[in-house]
Amino acid sequence: MTPTYDSVLVNGRVIDPHADTVVPGDVAILAGRIAAVGTDIDPGGARVVDARGAYVSPGFTDIHGHYFAHGFPIAIEPDRVGVDVGVTTVVDAGSTGWANFPAFRELEMRRSRTRVLAFLHICGIGLQPLAAGVGELSDLRYADVERTVKCAEEHPGEIVGIKVRLTSSVPAPPLEILRRAIEAAAATGLPVMAHITDPPAPMPDVYDLLRPGDVVTHAFHGGPAGILTAAGRLHPWVADARDRGVLFDVGHAGTLFSTDVARRAADAGLWPDTISTDAYRPDDGAVVPDLPGLVSEFLALGMPLGRAVAAVTTTCARILGRPWWQEPWAVGTPADITVFELVDGRVQVTEVLRGGARHTPKEKM
Repeated sequence: MTPTYDSVLVNGRVIDPHADTVVPGDVAILAGRIAAVGTDIDPGGARVVDARGAYVSPGFTDIHGHYFAHGFPIAIEPDRVGVDVGVTTVVDAGSTGWANFPAFRELEMRRSRTRVLAFLHICGIGLQPLAAGVGELSDLRYADVERTVKCAEEHPGEIVGIKVRLTSSVPAPPLEILRRAIEAAAATGLPVMAHITDPPAPMPDVYDLLRPGDVVTHAFHGGPAGILTAAGRLHPWVADARDRGVLFDVGHAGTLFSTDVARRAADAGLWPDTISTDAYRPDDGAVVPDLPGLVSEFLALGMPLGRAVAAVTTTCARILGRPWWQEPWAVGTPADITVFELVDGRVQVTEVLRGGARHTPKEKM
């Protein structure tokens, strides 16, 4: 008896980034879950989507952006850079802390067609002070570990990590706020996403605190406190962190990414673990690419397709605690799918002209 499906994607190239395979075939969906994967699936009366010539991928995830559009002046509406461009999940990177996360949850997470998750800022009110130009941790009392933990525990599966910014524009002692972020993350079993650009602290001390599974974002910025030596090698503390399982994220932002750094890091053996846009609405002329556009840039730099797709799918899922990342096409797993084509052509590389290490209050999160 022919099984009944809701829809079937036919004639696609099914890409499994975890297994690093691309297999021609069909994908059948029933009740929002994978029902079958194979060749020549009989769709019966199901809706048929012809994916001929396209890749059928686990859903793209942008792991770093700012989506509190109803509460943060330069945040962007999630769907504009989410499902409208083929991205099924976006993750807010610390726009809110324990005090204002409930508003973000009601105004953005519950109202968007795109799945929206969040890294909770160790600062109780998130990035609100940044918008006023004063730095978000002018008072260490804002970095309340106990309340941060309580908020994360009250919203499991929605809060997926703890965010901290280590930069000269944040007045709090960088090692202390990183320790507090790690304390909160350890208490909840979550990763830390650490914005590291130009903190007034020794870089080896910063990196030594990071744990396996924690994420360094803006890792490929073009400023002096970067991941590379003048000779183009990874700093020893960066190499040590990578070897013990610390992950490296792009966090483009239009101001905090250097194509040259990314190219030289790849030559030194470090492609990004995750590719993210740091999406927002720039008011200073910066150009922030959408996630498919940014993946295209890395393909143009020579990043292998499977690795690039993993950087916006299965690796993100692992960081975010989504258990199906190990077998994204297993029957019964959520039908979270992006379909894309590769088209030969010229790629507009959004190279950052500014150095990217020095922040003004308008620069990125």
